Amino acid sequence: MKNGMPNFSAVANAYGIDGYRVENIQDLEEFLNKNKFLTKPLLLDVNVVENGNCYPMVAPGRSNSQMLGLEKVV
Repeated sequence: MKNGMPNFSAVANAYGIDGYRVENIQDLEEFLNKNKFLTKPLLLDVNVVENGNCYPMVAPGRSNSQMLGLEKVV
């Protein structure tokens, strides 16, 4: 558990949903190639760079265009 984040794949498993965690791009590519024909629901917990930009970062009550600076906030 990193910075207080739950193990989302374990939570999914507790609810009867297949949950998987990937730590890097190679694991993600391998998982997607191996499971591309799955037809059942699953939760994929993907580790991302903590301070990297992970878009969209939209504030509550705002739109994507406001997040991108295309629309003025009233």
